[in-house]
Amino acid sequence: MMPTVPWLGFSTDEIARPNRLDAWRTAMAPLFEVAAPDDDGHAFEGAAFTAFLGPLAVGGTRMGALAYERTKALVRRDQTDHFLLRLDYTPSSPGGILRLIDLGQPIRLPPEPMVCLCAFIPRDALLGVLPQAESLHGREIGGARGRLLADHLRGVVRAAGEADIADAPALAEATLLTIAACLSPSPVRDEPAMSMVEAALLRQARGMIERELCDPGLTPARLAAGLSISRATLYRLFQADGGVARYVQKRRLRCIHRLLGDPRERRTIGELSFDFCFGDEASFARAFRREFGCTASEVRARKAARTWDPAVPEAAPDDLSADGRIALWGQWMRGLGI
Repeated sequence: MMPTVPWLGFSTDEIARPNRLDAWRTAMAPLFEVAAPDDDGHAFEGAAFTAFLGPLAVGGTRMGALAYERTKALVRRDQTDHFLLRLDYTPSSPGGILRLIDLGQPIRLPPEPMVCLCAFIPRDALLGVLPQAESLHGREIGGARGRLLADHLRGVVRAAGEADIADAPALAEATLLTIAACLSPSPVRDEPAMSMVEAALLRQARGMIERELCDPGLTPARLAAGLSISRATLYRLFQADGGVARYVQKRRLRCIHRLLGDPRERRTIGELSFDFCFGDEASFARAFRREFGCTASEVRARKAARTWDPAVPEAAPDDLSADGRIALWGQWMRGLGI
């Protein structure tokens, strides 16, 4: 019998009422700071589940009124490099509100009781098919394309609960392509948005940058020549990212941040900074702190203290207690940031 995809669920119904809100906060802490409007944990109820489809995770929650926030400090601290597609059903929006949230940017969501369906998509995977995804952060997605995407999200969440592990790559690929098809700008209605030609060029430029991140010869002039475009066109493509040089430095810093949490990575911080083309350790240290609000040494020490495997998890044991499932769910979510 083919194994099913890794799946985990939990409910606060199995936890003593005074401890429910604290347990929920613990589970959500990897991604959001959570506050109850009246801070009355005794009245809170919630349940959540997640299934892993290779690089994507899908799932849902049912919960009482809570304020969810990704603060600047939390974004800097965990660097979860994913997008979150959320479909929220609330008393004020019973038909559902669909949003794309960039977990690399701050956001605060209004406190309402809700049922939420969601998909976690790695940044590089989504930007590969939807280069302008970061500009859609927090925006409500409506219209015919929004309804189609909401239908797909409902379907893939339902399918993930019963899918064989062999089906996971196809479900993940279908989800990526559906998001791209539904959120790509219309050349007629979305005039300020990037044209299809520019979007294709940006995908090519980002791919070239990823392949050559460790090459000190990676310059705007080389990128422009490799793409057969002018430097003015190249700069226009990366205007929303603060320019080409800023984008390249940010990608190098994020790669180093990820490698600092890899137990197989044996290079020193100095060696990593040199390999990713920082001229000296002092300039690297300043850039790293400016980007993440902490030092590379602190990131390495913090991630070394983690005890779980950041790879796609295996199925959760059937005999886990409610507290154990909540703790494991939080670990799975926290593992997205590695």
